[in-house]
Amino acid sequence: MKEIFGDVPHLRVARDRFRPDNSILSDMISLPGTYRRAVSDAVERDFFMAIPEGIRHRHLTPGEVPLLRPLLDELRNHHNAVSVDFRGVFPLVSPDRELPHIAEQITKGDARVEAFFAGNDLVAFSVASQEYGLGSVDLVYVAPEFRRRGLARRAVELSIEYPKENNVRLIDIHVVYGNVAARRLYESMGFRLRSEVLAMRV
Repeated sequence: MKEIFGDVPHLRVARDRFRPDNSILSDMISLPGTYRRAVSDAVERDFFMAIPEGIRHRHLTPGEVPLLRPLLDELRNHHNAVSVDFRGVFPLVSPDRELPHIAEQITKGDARVEAFFAGNDLVAFSVASQEYGLGSVDLVYVAPEFRRRGLARRAVELSIEYPKENNVRLIDIHVVYGNVAARRLYESMGFRLRSEVLAMRV
């Protein structure tokens, strides 16, 4: 567990992982009273946002963005498979344009990529951006063999934190119509339908 409020006087926070008996809360303390609730919230958040064993998480640098290419291709194939009315139209923006754009946004401080690795292999990622006081979770994907481990939820949770750090008023998340599993996940996390986009083939 990471250190929380480490610069607060007289604050001691256990650095070991949660034990089976959940006794970490009893190790947290002496706390100035005003900090106790905040630390408890942070510990609870870290518990529910834990990364599965054997998976490493870090942010990608602009130069590492091309690592997304294989999973991005898989994501577009998935969109074509689940889309109700627009199978075959994805990607709407080619990776040759999208990847440099993501790298540029990271360089400017307007985006962040959450990347998850098993060994040296990228197995999941999410991309969040912010502009004009609005946040967006633009892309989320987990390789099929690593699903049902909570990675998608963890990726979205981390992506939500990025725009929140920039004091946005609203965070959107994009989901292809027909991607029922993704929509259920996002709604379980508190997202609600804000608007609908209609499209037509030309």
